[in-house]
Amino acid sequence: MTLSFERLEQMRHQQEKQRAVPMERALGGEEVKHGCGVFHRRSQALEGHLSHGPFPLARAQQRPLSPWLPGIEGTRMLYLDTETTGLAGGSGTYAFMVGLAFFEGGQLRVEQLIMRSHCEEKAMLQYLIERLENCDGLVTFNGKTFDIPLLQTRLIMNRLRYDLEDLPHLDLLPVARRLWSQALDNCKLETLETQILGLPRQGDVPGWMVPQLFFRYLQTGDARGLAQVAEHNRRDILTMVGLVAGLWGYVDHPHDWNQRFQQNPAILHLEDLALAQQLFRQRRFDQAQFLLERCYGHWEALASAPLPPLRQSGTLLARLRRRLGDPHAAQAIWHKLAECFPQDPELLEQVAKQQEHLHRDWPAALDWVERALRIKPLAVTRRQRLHYRRDRLQRRMTPRDLGGAAASP
Repeated sequence: MTLSFERLEQMRHQQEKQRAVPMERALGGEEVKHGCGVFHRRSQALEGHLSHGPFPLARAQQRPLSPWLPGIEGTRMLYLDTETTGLAGGSGTYAFMVGLAFFEGGQLRVEQLIMRSHCEEKAMLQYLIERLENCDGLVTFNGKTFDIPLLQTRLIMNRLRYDLEDLPHLDLLPVARRLWSQALDNCKLETLETQILGLPRQGDVPGWMVPQLFFRYLQTGDARGLAQVAEHNRRDILTMVGLVAGLWGYVDHPHDWNQRFQQNPAILHLEDLALAQQLFRQRRFDQAQFLLERCYGHWEALASAPLPPLRQSGTLLARLRRRLGDPHAAQAIWHKLAECFPQDPELLEQVAKQQEHLHRDWPAALDWVERALRIKPLAVTRRQRLHYRRDRLQRRMTPRDLGGAAASP
């Protein structure tokens, strides 16, 4: 007698259930009764002197986050990361695991809230609301785009009233991109853990497998796959804490490389540029100038083809020196950059401006304008602006000046 495919599948599932390892044994932790139901909670307490990266975990609590999150008051930040049944979002996507971390009594407490079935979701979310009500703000990684909208949807679907957007929120992904997008291939959390914190992951669960492992647990009751997901979630949480532990030094002590994560010099100089841009936006011009001089000098000294960091650091340094009342130093930088990047119309136009307004050398200014106009393609608005400048210069010049300008190469 042959068995149907459906019957064979039923038999296979029965065998898997018999060999299944329950969640309490695979992950540890305990069942928590809360509100209208139960859920599973896994907890860990880490001493503040321990580290996940170069700096102690407690350093994430001792320093304010105001340079990266203006207006934050207090240090009771709640670190949050979710593992979900999909990446599409919407009302059909569940956060089956919510990882949390917060400081309490000098320790970092890591909690992982896990629903073992869909009926446990509401109790888990009610417990999450209590944690949120006792914090001063959130720290996530890409949470503004993914985790928070998803959790807000799940709260609404369970008729729980809490507005997550009211909390101060530091999303570390934009901060990481601002600092390291030019230095690293990508700014994924695993990449930051490896390249910035110096802690490579081994045997980690890829993100695309996480939903499959949860659905497999629902079918078989075997939680061994979820143990891998829980470890992935725990490492993500600790990586966020480790990043925050070092980020305060980037703005409070921008000149001191010892206050930063230990990296190779090329990354450090790219960080100098990113930090200078941050300090420039905060109008801390003296500190920004020091970093830009160090960064510009490094890239200028390299005996290689002109690099984008040279242009970026030089451009910002020239703007800064002009703002600080040293237009001649700014002019020298513009001229150097224009020689390194002869096909950049913005740089040629800046040199023309300096020649016209600073030196009142109209033939030289006209020559730089003509060079810029020969660049193709050229934006329409820039071309119009350059034509207007050329016409004004020609009206100001004498016939002798015009003859000299026409003869110049």
